[in-house]
Amino acid sequence: MPVIKRYSNRKLYDSQARRYVTLDEVRKMIQTGEPVEIIDHRTGENLTSSTMAQILFEQEKRIGGLLPRVMLAHLIQIGDSALQNFQESVRAFLDPLQHAEDEILRRLDILVHQKQISPEEEQHIHALLMNPALRSTYLSAEGNDLIQTADIQDLQAILKQVDDLEKQLDELMRKKTPELPPG
Repeated sequence: MPVIKRYSNRKLYDSQARRYVTLDEVRKMIQTGEPVEIIDHRTGENLTSSTMAQILFEQEKRIGGLLPRVMLAHLIQIGDSALQNFQESVRAFLDPLQHAEDEILRRLDILVHQKQISPEEEQHIHALLMNPALRSTYLSAEGNDLIQTADIQDLQAILKQVDDLEKQLDELMRKKTPELPPG
């Protein structure tokens, strides 16, 4: 996995390829599925997520309409805790199996803390439910790729509907709000 160092002058250096790279080159790496890690050269802080957000910002500037304005405004308005919930929802959408496994572990932990099951029972249930053979069975199930494709197409259709609704709302607001005279 390439480790890309970000310097204080915002330059990006691919330590594996031993050369400077552009943000667009990092975008292409990510698009091809290559895992990348971007770290701050001075502090060692992981900047991968913020760099990916910057890539999305640049795409939004270039092509526009990547995310509907209503959605972006809502994300800004809802605050940190709601953003964490949104982040969890996106993770669940992108990796539903991992989300289900995380939820099983969380619930088992609650049951142990509430003394509804013993730690031994928790370990037994955990071993049964988290059996790697069950995971591979799920992943190799027939038609799984069709489900993922349909989900992505559904998401794209929903985003288009939200964008259309946003345009209709803007139009209604323009008709409703009287124009003020200049001055």
